[in-house]
Amino acid sequence: MTDTGRHYDYPPVVLRQIDDQNPDRYARAATFSERRPVSTSYSLQHEFGIFGGESGSHIMTLLGSLTMPIVTTLHTVLAEPSPTQHRVLSRIAAVSTTVIVMAEKGRELLQSEYAVPADKIKVIPHGIPTQRSSNPIP
Repeated sequence: MTDTGRHYDYPPVVLRQIDDQNPDRYARAATFSERRPVSTSYSLQHEFGIFGGESGSHIMTLLGSLTMPIVTTLHTVLAEPSPTQHRVLSRIAAVSTTVIVMAEKGRELLQSEYAVPADKIKVIPHGIPTQRSSNPIP
C-alpha cells in the first residue's frame, strides 16, 4: 500500500504498489496476483485505516476479483463498529477461506457480532509465551 502522494523505496521483492485511494489499482493488483505462475493463497493483513475508501472498502475491489484462497489476519476486531466498518469486515470475512485473530476475544466477536463460522476462524496468539529457561544465559 502506498499513501496517495507518497513514494516509498520498497526493496526489489515488492513487485507492485497500490495507491490506497485509487480503486483501479486494487483491481490491477488482483489481476497481477491471479496471473502469477505459482499456486498459492492470498495473505491479507487487515487493519482499519490502511486501505482506501470508506472504512477501507476499496480492498473489496481486490478481494472480490481473486479466485485463489484468501487468508486474512485481522489486527483489530471492533466490538462496536460503525455500520460501514461492520459491512467491510463482514465482507472480508465472507470471501476469506481462513480468518486469523490474535486473541480469543477476537474469535468471540467474529462469531457473535459478525456471524463468522467457527471453523473459519483460527487464533494465533499475539506475542510469545513466557517460559522459564532451564539453562539461563549469564
